[in-house]
Amino acid sequence: MIDGKEMHDKIVGLLEERGPSLPMGISKALRIDSLFVSAFLSELVREKRVRMSSLRVGGSSLYYLEGQEERLGEFSKYLHPRELEAFLLLKKNRVLKDEEQDPATRVALRSLKDFAVGFTKNDMVYWKYVVLGDEEVEGIVGRRNEDRGRVEGVGEIERVEDVGKVENRRGDKKEKGVEKSKVEVGKEVRENSVKNNGFENPLIINEKKKVKGKSGFVLKVIGLIEDKGIKIVEEKGYKVKEYNCVVEIKSELGPIRFLTRAKDKKMVNEGDLRKLLSEGQKIPLPVFMLYSGDLSKKARELVEEYGSVLKAKRARLE
Repeated sequence: MIDGKEMHDKIVGLLEERGPSLPMGISKALRIDSLFVSAFLSELVREKRVRMSSLRVGGSSLYYLEGQEERLGEFSKYLHPRELEAFLLLKKNRVLKDEEQDPATRVALRSLKDFAVGFTKNDMVYWKYVVLGDEEVEGIVGRRNEDRGRVEGVGEIERVEDVGKVENRRGDKKEKGVEKSKVEVGKEVRENSVKNNGFENPLIINEKKKVKGKSGFVLKVIGLIEDKGIKIVEEKGYKVKEYNCVVEIKSELGPIRFLTRAKDKKMVNEGDLRKLLSEGQKIPLPVFMLYSGDLSKKARELVEEYGSVLKAKRARLE
């Protein structure tokens, strides 16, 4: 059995040497099946020894170490054209004031999770290039305020959980005539923080979901998995004819987790598998599809092509 700790150290060592890397590259360099590499990377991400990019190259995230954010920029050509424009603008200016950008740039900045970090000053939303430290940010914002003829003091630095709340506070304080002068540099602005921050992202659709009981199909799937001695680590969601979860399977390398989807469908197509594969890479985990019907020709070809991280099996789930 391969020693997990030893393999973790080898992966970290490789990333120290090569910088941001794709799972397939790590697999080839260490001569290990990419299925196991994905499992090890998943563990390292959970332990926060390794980071996973939101940027995707050929459908896969990059893996890198803290402090390698600048090198991640070498892959910026894989960004969407509008995001690439926003990235180059942010990298050049170092700090951008949100309300001064056009709507398309504001949307793009919220998508640049690897490169754009949101912060606030006087309850105004700004974006800084990820490699900038707090002192450098304070200096840039301070100099720009002076250039505009406004000299503002720089106060204590605090982390921000939700920029939307800051925008709401700004509205309340304007009514009361209260002004606040301090810089709050914090976490990346999350999508759900956009909801009430004065900027409505047209790409976000809010849906209300009703909680429903498990269907007979879903209960059969759970029973089948448990009968095989496989552990369900986390339920991801379910519909009448679909069940999603993370399972843990024993292997020669120890327990390996799979993002698993069961579908009650006559014909599982290539699109079904690509969607599951994409979701698995975001975690990252290899994926497993259970289906009651059959696989299309292209779906079978996809399983053969990505067999190291994509498994599919027919089961009696009717």
